[in-house]
This record gives sequence, C-alpha cells and structure tokens, in this order.
Amino acid sequence: VVATVARSGCQHYPERLVREESIAEFWAWQVLRTDDLGLDTYDSVEPMADAPGRHRLYSAEVPSPGGGQGRRVVLKEIDLTATDDGGRRLTQELKMLHEMRHPNIVEVEQAFQVSTTGKNRSILMYLQLPRYACNLKQWLQDNANRPPQQVRKLLLDLLRAVDRVQIFKRTHN
Repeated sequence: VVATVARSGCQHYPERLVREESIAEFWAWQVLRTDDLGLDTYDSVEPMADAPGRHRLYSAEVPSPGGGQGRRVVLKEIDLTATDDGGRRLTQELKMLHEMRHPNIVEVEQAFQVSTTGKNRSILMYLQLPRYACNLKQWLQDNANRPPQQVRKLLLDLLRAVDRVQIFKRTHN
C-alpha cells in the first residue's frame, strides 16, 4: 500500500520530490541565476542525438542582439523531480564549477529552471554551456599529425586543467 501511495504521489505531485531548501539555496546564491531565461529565449533548440550521459543535451543558438547569426551553445537538461537529493548535488557541483573556473575547464554560463504542467509535471534545470566544434577525442583524431610543439601545448593545457581539478580534490568533472 505504501509503495502504491508513493508511486501515485510521485506521478501526480513530482514537485514534492524536490527538496525546496536545496533549490532555494541555489537561487539565493545568485551567481548563475537568470530569471528571465527560458527555452523560448533560444533559437534552433534541437536534441543532440549523439550525446552520451544520463542528462538530455540540446544544441541551441543564443540570438544575436543585432539580429544576425547567434552563438551556438549546449543546454544540459536536469530533471530535478527525478533526483533523490532534491538538487543538492547539482547545487554543490555548480558552486564547485564556479569556484574552480579555469581557461581549460568548460564553464557553466547560465542556469534557469522550467516547471512543466499537465499530467507529467516536472521541474527541469537547464545549464547553458559553450558549444565547441568537436570533442577532444574527435579533435585528436582529426589532428593526429600536429607538430610536436602544438602537442606539448595541448598536453600542458590538459595537465593544467587536471591540476586545477585536483586542487578541489576532485577526480572527475
């Protein structure tokens, strides 16, 4: 009976699964907060089919103020109603990424929250990240014959990023 009630509660009231104090703590933090941002703010929002991982990724375009071609970005969708910790780990990760900023580590540019309505209500957090032409693996395959000095620079940049992550006692980011 308890399991049936819990399943019913999750289905009809998913916002109850999000611990409000955790999300309130994130929004009070204000660093990445963007209240006026939503999916309708972007142009050409398309799912990235080849994206690995547990979160959905979307390719999108930030409209140019002058009306020309906008800047390409990635939107990472995180379903806060599906997390057991109510977004606490996400809040901690965002704080750490903000403190750990480094030229060789991908930066979270903005964050915004969207609440969906209807039968499957949910609370979704979107993180805006820069969009790169390719990933490191693809770049290495495409640039296998680079001069040794360029390879050394790439390795030094990678080691600087790893060093920065290690300062924060992280092993993967």
